Amino acid sequence: MDRSPYTPPKSYLGGFSSSPAPASHVRRLAAYVVDQVIVWFAIGIAALLSIIPMAAIHGATSVVSGEADPAGNPETVLVGGMLLMGWLGAMALETMCITSRWRGTLGKRLLGLHIVRADDGPLSFGQALMRSAGRSIALHIFPYAFVIGVLSPDRRQLWDMVCGTRVIRAE
Repeated sequence: MDRSPYTPPKSYLGGFSSSPAPASHVRRLAAYVVDQVIVWFAIGIAALLSIIPMAAIHGATSVVSGEADPAGNPETVLVGGMLLMGWLGAMALETMCITSRWRGTLGKRLLGLHIVRADDGPLSFGQALMRSAGRSIALHIFPYAFVIGVLSPDRRQLWDMVCGTRVIRAE
């Protein structure tokens, strides 16, 4: 079957040629809040679990009262490493969720959103990883990066524009 180069690509979501509606800012924000609650809960559990061995080594009162010297303390490096591994783990989990059948994080799934390429196709692993890292870095360096998406007519955030992705309502 010969297609004209001017024919728009067929959507991978249900076979419709028209693009699904972009997700609203409110739904995207709510999905982000759900995801952050899950991530910070997991980090909190990891932090509590890291206090137990430190309390056993230094004594419970010195850890709780802050008498243990954090400078040059190997446990400080351990906790910092655990937080870094938690951040990298959260990015890896987000990347796997985006490239899975869910096409988004748990928050996006609960709110009926999908992350797709600009042509509505599924994301590659590289695109999903770049989007996850780009979002995380952009929000840490420039906390108001989300304003770009609010002002964008197609409701795409900075990291969506860079990675060629968009968030849509699942139908």
